[in-house]
Amino acid sequence: MKNFFLLYLITILIFSCSSVKENIQTDFHPELRHYEKIIEIPNTTQDNLYIIANEWFVETFYDAESVIQFQDKGGGIIKGKYRYLIPKSYHDIFGNYFEVGVVTYSIITVVVKDNKAKINIDKMLNNQLVEMKYDEEVMKNANLVWNKLTESLENKLSENTSW
Repeated sequence: MKNFFLLYLITILIFSCSSVKENIQTDFHPELRHYEKIIEIPNTTQDNLYIIANEWFVETFYDAESVIQFQDKGGGIIKGKYRYLIPKSYHDIFGNYFEVGVVTYSIITVVVKDNKAKINIDKMLNNQLVEMKYDEEVMKNANLVWNKLTESLENKLSENTSW
């Protein structure tokens, strides 16, 4: 009887240690893995847009782990690594639901030319800066973050800076 109880207890411990299950798919919606948008800003020069985009990077990359990695004023290119959290939900074997924030890094590139800017966001990296495995929930939540970033860049570039 003691052996049966001990075996039962060990079985419960083993299954509770592996309680988080995750369904990873890497072959769905490849268009969700990369984000690109061209923003039209009439009557602006490349130099003006570059300065405003650089200002946006400084304001947006306030986390110490979000850094501007490359700048080329002549080419109108600014590139950086951006750190953010993506909400992810899990269910354990007992049916309990919980949500965590997955630390994620993406490469953001802004290229400016006269009257327009283009933002590219791609490469989702985990804490060890290794490409993440994607599932549909993570990608949809990442795209929500990317949309907000793009909207804030568009608002910044469209601000009237005349005095």
